Amino acid sequence: MTDKCTLKVDRHAKSFIMNNGGIVTLDPYTPWDVTISCSPPPDFTFYRAFEQDGITCYIQKDLIPKETIHFHTTGFGPFEHLQVRGVKPQKKDKKAENDALK
Repeated sequence: MTDKCTLKVDRHAKSFIMNNGGIVTLDPYTPWDVTISCSPPPDFTFYRAFEQDGITCYIQKDLIPKETIHFHTTGFGPFEHLQVRGVKPQKKDKKAENDALK
């Protein structure tokens, strides 16, 4: 896990983010994927914030960011959406989870 991240945002992604408030929040979705939203997190205590070039990126603490996080857009018009590379969910300790269920 890193306490410092560089955000690499292509020009289309930057425009998309800035048009939606300049905030990106990343949350775990599945063991191999994350969700991206352009709104602030519901509770800031569970997130780390990284700011760069007018963009604030909140990363949920269960996610592991690399030193560089890449944002780009895919799709067109109403189907345009953000994609991210450089962050992944933490692997859960299965033994600890099973012990907690007992």
